[in-house]
Amino acid sequence: MSTARSVRLALALLPLLAGCVDVPELGDSVRPELERAPYPRLIPLDGSYAPQGDPAEEAEKIADGLSYRASQLQRKADALRATPTGDEDES
Repeated sequence: MSTARSVRLALALLPLLAGCVDVPELGDSVRPELERAPYPRLIPLDGSYAPQGDPAEEAEKIADGLSYRASQLQRKADALRATPTGDEDES
């Protein structure tokens, strides 16, 4: 049996496996005080999001920060490479 045919067969049988799942009943899991609680007040989403900045500016800020971090790490690596370890005399 080819691999492609096996994959197609597996995908075709996948919905049958979903029918074997035992989903628990939720009716008894809700406490009585929650059943009597009022429905929460919904708010419109239009005004709830903060205004987004310009994606190009945000990307530039992130790139600048990463470049700065990379240069700092490179400087630390150069300093570590220049530090004598004491192994040079043991040849």
